[in-house]
Amino acid sequence: MPNVPVGAAEAVRLPTVVGAARPLGPTDIATAAAALGVEEAAYRAVLIVETGGRSAFRADGRMPILFEAHIAFRLNGGVTVPGLAELRWDRSLYSSTAAGEYDRLNRACQHRAIGPAVALKASSWGMPQILGSNHALCGFSDVESFVRAMADSAVAQLAAFNAFVTARGLVPALRGKRWSEFARGYNGTDFAANAYDEKLAAAYQRVRGAAGDGVLGIGDVGPDVAALQRALQRCGFPAIVEDGDFGRRTANAVEQVQAGHRLPVTGRVDTRTAIALGLV
Repeated sequence: MPNVPVGAAEAVRLPTVVGAARPLGPTDIATAAAALGVEEAAYRAVLIVETGGRSAFRADGRMPILFEAHIAFRLNGGVTVPGLAELRWDRSLYSSTAAGEYDRLNRACQHRAIGPAVALKASSWGMPQILGSNHALCGFSDVESFVRAMADSAVAQLAAFNAFVTARGLVPALRGKRWSEFARGYNGTDFAANAYDEKLAAAYQRVRGAAGDGVLGIGDVGPDVAALQRALQRCGFPAIVEDGDFGRRTANAVEQVQAGHRLPVTGRVDTRTAIALGLV
């Protein structure tokens, strides 16, 4: 098969991947779950596994993404581009940072053997990490419209997830918490290699176990989380956004507070942590 060296061809117009970046509201996940007739804890479990409980948008307004080189290879007709279009999935190709993944995306967009359309389709987007190549299943006629909608709001990301799992016939599996069946349809036939079903089951149990226990953690949303984020701002974390969505950035700040007060570093807000933050 041909092997094309990495290098940008003539300048191309890079697609827009930053939009209004409207965050989740306190009831948006519950509303989206109810629309599918799915238990909210099961719905949250999928989002937690896909993006580690991270928010819909980074501090710079960009979504979490992963650029999939094996998908780019499949979509560009089997042309190898080292690091950007490869025959087989390889975890080591991922960047360790969000900025690094966007750099990979931009390089793929500019490469003559890949280009913007393939690059967008070969990336997974937002909280549900839906591949751009599945844009039609989410109700979009082209991949760039799909990306623009996802970049506009967290609610659009949830709507895309709802449309995708409905189109793939995965709603009954999610309702029934049949995690292997759901993972096979959502993550592919090799799901077991990454233990997606086990991760989903564990995330579901964590969310269920946290419900009503007075402890805040990743995946929680609502006014209590917003109050926590305001407290973190007062405690010297001005970069924390008051969006009512407990994501990884909020958890990291909580961990720093816990370490500073010599509390168990869990990233979750129990009574002692709440006292340290001045919440009680």
